[in-house]
Amino acid sequence: MNFKLILFCKKMSFDFINCSNINGVDILKGQISTYAIYFPLAVCGITLNVFLLIMYFRKYSKFLGKRMTFVICMISLAIADLSNSFILILDLMTTVFTEYMTYRLTQMLMSFRNSMILIESMIFVMLAIDRLLSIVKPLDKIWKPFLVKGIMFCFTTSFVTIDIVMRYIYTNPDISCSIRYLVVGINGKYYIILLITFIIVNYSCYLSLLTYFINHLCKRKVTSTATKNILKMTAIIFISTVLYNLSLIPAIYAVLKQVLVSQTLLNMMFLNIAMNSTIFILNNSSLRRNLICKSNQIDNIDDTKSRSDK
Repeated sequence: MNFKLILFCKKMSFDFINCSNINGVDILKGQISTYAIYFPLAVCGITLNVFLLIMYFRKYSKFLGKRMTFVICMISLAIADLSNSFILILDLMTTVFTEYMTYRLTQMLMSFRNSMILIESMIFVMLAIDRLLSIVKPLDKIWKPFLVKGIMFCFTTSFVTIDIVMRYIYTNPDISCSIRYLVVGINGKYYIILLITFIIVNYSCYLSLLTYFINHLCKRKVTSTATKNILKMTAIIFISTVLYNLSLIPAIYAVLKQVLVSQTLLNMMFLNIAMNSTIFILNNSSLRRNLICKSNQIDNIDDTKSRSDK
């Protein structure tokens, strides 16, 4: 959904490079051809976020009082992604242009970037809880709703809390490098266990929901538009979840292999730019609604034609 994982891994790599007294620009030098692919992706990410920001502003400006919390979250998330995209481009400029001024400018904006990532993480908690609760809602008649919602809330909050704490330890310049290495050794395995647990719980929720509707389909033929819409929403959200969980692979790879700077890891991180854009589109409620409405209109037109032919 965002660039926080990419920037987190990049910041980790630069911090550990500085710990070993090696210039990060020298290590990443010679990869300009690779960055030539990622630079347009970053520009596309900026364009996408500007488009979403304008769309949300125009749509909800007259109805700000009805869903103010959700609107503020989405606008703040778009601003955070927008700023992170600009910082990502500045990071790429340090690879292409090795002048002291460009590198100094990037260092000056590090605190701004970290603060935006922190805000983005907190917004992610609210959005994730809202999304999970909306997905679990159809299962209230089968499961105990408070139990399911409580489990989702605990896992989501704990995941993001650990994420914020580890990011603070990695990015705080006042913390010595030895403490950072110690944290990697102690929390690395627990971080992976937490990620895997979060993924399992996340997938269990979506798979159970998908199984419920497949079972509903097998019992009787679906004719109502509402059921069709729910099935389409389930498929879209499930695809979005798969993409999001795939975006966690670079962090898992970095901790398991204990390699923070490698060509493979860089490729995996920057490919998430396109993946995050796709996730953002799939999680956009208005785009999903337009997609479903258009498909329903096509179905109605086909039904009308078939009836007229008969």
